[in-house]
Amino acid sequence: MGTNRGATLESFLCKVACVGAPVVACTATASNLGALAAWLGAGLYETVECPTTVAIHLALAPPMPRRMMAPTEEVATRIWAEGGARVDERRLAVTAPADYDVGDAVVDKLCLDDPPGPVMLFVASRADARAAAVRLAERRWRESGGVQEKAACRAALAERLRSASPPDATHAADLRACCRHGVLFHHAGLAAAEREMVEAAFARKDCDVLCCTTTLAVGVHLPVARVVVKGGGQRRTGAELRQMIGRAGRAGFGTKRAPDAWIVCAGGNGERGAKGAEELLGAAAPPIQSR
Repeated sequence: MGTNRGATLESFLCKVACVGAPVVACTATASNLGALAAWLGAGLYETVECPTTVAIHLALAPPMPRRMMAPTEEVATRIWAEGGARVDERRLAVTAPADYDVGDAVVDKLCLDDPPGPVMLFVASRADARAAAVRLAERRWRESGGVQEKAACRAALAERLRSASPPDATHAADLRACCRHGVLFHHAGLAAAEREMVEAAFARKDCDVLCCTTTLAVGVHLPVARVVVKGGGQRRTGAELRQMIGRAGRAGFGTKRAPDAWIVCAGGNGERGAKGAEELLGAAAPPIQSR
C-alpha cells in the first residue's frame, strides 16, 4: 500500500475485517479511493474541505552550495500555486556568520526567527536531523545570550532522556543538550522510549523545534505551525512531500499566525530543485496498491 509499512497495515486490516470490527480509513494522498472502499467493504465519503489553509512557500538557495559572502544575504522566495503560477515573489533576508552555508542560514531563520508557532523541520537522513538540531540549539544559545526559556522543564526532560537512552547510544548526549535549548531530533535510530519522550515533549510545547526524517511525516497529530522541508524535490515523491506539509495547521491547535510550509531548495539545486518540488506538488495523487 505504498510503503513497507503499508504491507503491515494491509495485513492488519485483513484480520480486522475477519472479525467484523468497524473501520474508518482516511487519506489525503491517494487517488483510487473507490477501489480502496470496495476492498474494505465500506462506504465512500469525499470532501475538498480543509480545516486550515497552509500557504506553501519555496525558498531558492544560490545555484551552487556556498558559504555566506556577507553578514546578510537575500534569497528569492515565492508561494506555490495550483497550475505552476508564480505568486508573491519576494526576497528573504538571512543573517549568519561567514562560515555558514546559505541554505542552513535560510533554515535557521525559518525555524528560529519568530515563526508562527512550533516548527517541524524535515531533512533527508538521521545524520542530517541530528546535525540540524545541534546547529539550531547552538545558534539559539548564542543569540539568546545564554538565557534559557523553560529551563526547569527542559532540564527535567534531559534527565528523563538520560534514563531512556541505551548506554551505547552515540546520539544521546546531543539529544539531551539540544532539548535544553528547546530543540529536539527524531528518527528511526532513536530508542522507542526516546521517540515517545520527544513526541510528548513537542506535543506539550516544552520544546518548539523538532528536526526529523520521514518517521514523523505520516500518522502524527502534533501542534505544528510551520513545516520546513530542506531539499526540494530530492529523493521524495509527491505524496511524501504533501504528507510532510500536512503536518502544519492540524485541527485543534491554535497558532500565533496562519500556519505555513517552506520548501528550502538548497544544496546546489536552487531553481532546478524548486521546479522539481512544484512538479511533485502539482502531480496527481498516486493509487494505493497492494504490496
